[in-house]
Amino acid sequence: MANVSALSSSPAVDVINMASRGHGVDDTTWLALRVVHGCLAAAAVVVNCLSLVVIYGVVPRLTPRLQLLTSLSFSDMLSAWAVMTLYFSYSVCQESINISLLLCACNASAWLMIALTTSHSVAIFRPLHYNKIVSQRRVWAVIALAWFVGVFMACSGFLATAAGHYVDLLPFCVQAHAHQQVALIVSTFLTAGAFFFTAFMCGRIVAHLRPIESIANGGETSTSRRSTHRVTSTVMVAALHAVTWMPYLIVKCVQLSRGVREDSVAITVGLAVCHTLILGACLLNPILCALRMTSLQTGYHRLYRRSRDCAAKMWFRIKRKETDANEQPSTPLNPLMESAY
Repeated sequence: MANVSALSSSPAVDVINMASRGHGVDDTTWLALRVVHGCLAAAAVVVNCLSLVVIYGVVPRLTPRLQLLTSLSFSDMLSAWAVMTLYFSYSVCQESINISLLLCACNASAWLMIALTTSHSVAIFRPLHYNKIVSQRRVWAVIALAWFVGVFMACSGFLATAAGHYVDLLPFCVQAHAHQQVALIVSTFLTAGAFFFTAFMCGRIVAHLRPIESIANGGETSTSRRSTHRVTSTVMVAALHAVTWMPYLIVKCVQLSRGVREDSVAITVGLAVCHTLILGACLLNPILCALRMTSLQTGYHRLYRRSRDCAAKMWFRIKRKETDANEQPSTPLNPLMESAY
């Protein structure tokens, strides 16, 4: 009974009770947040799906960088869908599932950032062995491992509850919610570590490329300029990932550690802002990659031309059918009918 009373008064139960009470905000604000988050989530899913269509359907060659970017697109779509689970019909497991899904996407993105930076490093420092080290089979294995580790870390609260002492009088999700603070702390350190690792490795790459640029007749070569451009893009994506996920992880850790009996409205508004930042990052990631990658720019141009040609052909067929329907069929009786009228 002591365990039951302790769990019933824990911050996890308070968070779930707050969810059932409307999250501490009025209905108008909650509806506005739902509309804004819904529009951002739909736009993020559409843009990421368009990016996947370009990568798999238009781009002629699937490079390791594009493989990692496709997995990042899937994590962005998972993040967008996870945020919208807050607005589904209420259940006891709603808050726990929302945190676990968001942590899955966050952890997978962090590991993929590390893999993307490592592939850049291999391309710069060991270019002759790049195709052997960074093969497609190894990249797919790294992607699968990143998702497995990310899901395992995100679901550690459920695993700890299942492996530990289970109280039958309380729902399983309530007890799992009490163990999710460890998963949040681990994800926070992983996100920060991925950003610092990316910044360090990309700074090392830029420092390595600077002498090459200065030697080439006092100017930049196309290869070094393109490599620096790719490194800058990777740093921008990693910085966007850290800036959007770190506030959510910190606010969520504070919420679970302090409970929500005090300042529940402030914490709820803070989480809503963090969710908006996450959805904005999910929308900006494919746009940023499309603006700074030559292969994706070429793919989008080809997709635009194909779509324009298909639309022109469909319009021509529709107009031709209308013209054929309006024209009178040519028969020997046409002159007699014209003279009669």
